[in-house]
Amino acid sequence: MKRTTLLPLAALALSVACSERSLDPTEIDVPNLARVHFIGDASCTQVGTNLLCDFKVAGLGNISTATVTVQAPFACTKTNGGDQFVEPGGLASATQEGVPVSNGQITVTDFQVTGGPCPDHFGADFGAVATLIINGVTVGTIPIT
Repeated sequence: MKRTTLLPLAALALSVACSERSLDPTEIDVPNLARVHFIGDASCTQVGTNLLCDFKVAGLGNISTATVTVQAPFACTKTNGGDQFVEPGGLASATQEGVPVSNGQITVTDFQVTGGPCPDHFGADFGAVATLIINGVTVGTIPIT
């Protein structure tokens, strides 16, 4: 008799444990960012050895803040006597936490990404696009002008 009483309880416990919405206390509720998209034109402009990026993103869901990261590859370049020299660079990255979200949207202006270290007399020269990441999810690329 005890076995038949425990079987439904065991089945219920197994179904809860195996469900997508299991109640794991270490699980963080992350919004579905599959519908995140740019609104209007996003752009990054190289100013000296930095990038300044402007963008508006929607589809963030019902969250109050977001963590925004912009990454961009760069090369180290210099011009000497009309000749251009190029050295390997790297991946520049900047992150800002606590960006306010309003109605599922963020608007960011002058987000600064600083070029990485280059040899003496060389400066960071960014490639064609930067990558926007919000809450760990890649949103897309932003053209660099």
